[in-house]
Amino acid sequence: MIKTAMKPISRAIRLLWMATWISTPALHAQLPAQDSLQQLLNAHPQHDDRRAELLNSLAFFTYLNQATLAVWRTVDCVTYFAGRIPT
Repeated sequence: MIKTAMKPISRAIRLLWMATWISTPALHAQLPAQDSLQQLLNAHPQHDDRRAELLNSLAFFTYLNQATLAVWRTVDCVTYFAGRIPT
């Protein structure tokens, strides 16, 4: 009785483990578009409209692919940048 009840649980655990193992590298990979935008952002030290466009684009692409990471990565940059905008 116990062995038969454990079979579906054991199968579910194996499937979950396989799904996690397969998807883990994808969670840490950075897409070429994000990488290019990050390089452009690093090469553009001026705090102007172009930097705002680059930050928005980077946030958009990161959000599409890694929503949780996008929030934590860009909130500091955007807050700092917003504080430097003359009123």
